Amino acid sequence: MEQNTQALPDHVEEIVRTIGRLHADHRGQATRLERSFERATALLGRPAFLGVLTVLVLLWTGGNLILPRIGLAALDVPPFPWLEEALTQMALYMAALILTTQRRADQLPAIESR
Repeated sequence: MEQNTQALPDHVEEIVRTIGRLHADHRGQATRLERSFERATALLGRPAFLGVLTVLVLLWTGGNLILPRIGLAALDVPPFPWLEEALTQMALYMAALILTTQRRADQLPAIESR
C-alpha cells in the first residue's frame, strides 16, 4: 500500500495548528472539577461501563431471587424497588454530568475568519 507523503497546503496546516491551539487553551483553562467531570463522562461512555452495569443488575436481581430459595431473606424483593430507585438516581446524575460536560465543550471559542 502506497503512503501519501505530500504535505498539506499551507492554509490547511495553519487551520489545523489554530484548532489545536484553541483546544489546548480550552483544556488548559478547565478547572480541576471540570476536568474530573470530563473524565467521569468519558468513563461512562465506554462500552465496558454498560457491561459492568448489566452484570451488577443481573447479580442484584439474581441474588435477590436466589436468597429466599436457600432460606435467607432477600434484600430487595421483586419488583426490586431499591434497584429501581438506584438506577433512577444514577440516570439523573449521568444526565446532569453529560449536560455539564457538554456545556463546557460548547464554550470552545469559534475560529475567527480573516
